[in-house]
Amino acid sequence: GGEGRGGEGRGGGMASVMAYTKNSNPKHVEQAILLQRIDGPSGPNRKLLLVNMAPKMLRWPFGVSDTQMGQPPWFSLCTVYVSNNSLKGLPHDFWKLTNLTDLRLDHNAIAILPPTVAQLSSLQTLWLHNNELETVPVEISALLHLGLLSLNDNNIRML
Repeated sequence: GGEGRGGEGRGGGMASVMAYTKNSNPKHVEQAILLQRIDGPSGPNRKLLLVNMAPKMLRWPFGVSDTQMGQPPWFSLCTVYVSNNSLKGLPHDFWKLTNLTDLRLDHNAIAILPPTVAQLSSLQTLWLHNNELETVPVEISALLHLGLLSLNDNNIRML
């Protein structure tokens, strides 16, 4: 109980699904990105927090690691929290965000972590617990600064 209409992972029903079939972000996601992308007095914002969006995000938002929304990729990002959504994966260009030090993808529906995760060479914290991972790519061992890797509550049988 308490999840509201549609239950866990379903967001706002058909309207929510339709919003993700377009080549743009749903309005609530776009607004959150725009507000966080504003540079502060000390320079560019280095954090993106899209936790427990309502309705939940069904895919990685446009305009972060790509130019889809008319801005350059957000290469200065060091922290990304997209926990408690319904993400099924990450885009092929996500791995360009090489300044990331803290990445929280927990409580989603991610089934595959591609070998390109090794390109996130600055990563220190990676939360992947409560997803649908069955394997972890051996390339993750190339993340020499990784101090915290959380993988519990997945479908991993062997590391």
